[in-house]
Amino acid sequence: MSDPRTPKSEPRDVPQAMTTSPFFRLTIARLVWLHRGMGLLVAISLAMLVWRSGHVSSGFFGAFAQLFAALVAWAAVRAWLTSARRRFIREARLPTELIGKALREAHPHLGVRECDLVVRGLRQFFVAYLRSGQKTVGMPSKVVDTGWHAFILHTRAYGEWCQTAFGGLMHHMPAEAMGPKAERNDALRRTWFWACKEDGIDPRGPTRLPLLFALDAKFDIVGG
Repeated sequence: MSDPRTPKSEPRDVPQAMTTSPFFRLTIARLVWLHRGMGLLVAISLAMLVWRSGHVSSGFFGAFAQLFAALVAWAAVRAWLTSARRRFIREARLPTELIGKALREAHPHLGVRECDLVVRGLRQFFVAYLRSGQKTVGMPSKVVDTGWHAFILHTRAYGEWCQTAFGGLMHHMPAEAMGPKAERNDALRRTWFWACKEDGIDPRGPTRLPLLFALDAKFDIVGG
């Protein structure tokens, strides 16, 4: 039996290119290719170093210097790419009207301002996933999970957005609380750490909750 939460086709009410920005997409696409090029250069430089390893000569030291320079360039491009993706997640358009509609259907007491805060919380969750190195992150908020799922239902738009933001699809993980499973707790701790960083909070000595962790209580979400 198919999962009812997974749509078979793209709904017709999604405006074309609503969730993407041509500037962001072009910049990130160029950086992806540059990053791949730098990776190829590192591989070639490493092969040259291995080939010359039996000869301690100026050729060997030249190959070592070339490998070092290639690694530095690769790391710089990688950092630049991650920074561009973080900016995309924070600023690129999301289908706020569609997410807001789903939020108000599930939680009728939420207004426009509250829905905007949920979208901000969803962006914070996406940033946590990116900054964790795309390791598994736990979703701590029921209301943000509702917004995320509403976005996922628009398959093509969500897939294009994820491709730009992460280089691939981010699969859905339901909202969860701390429990006996270490893997689940680790995922939530990663979310906590990076959500705190995003809000300028010390994750080890917080004086307040980051937005993503505060929304359920703020909006009196049942089960949150």
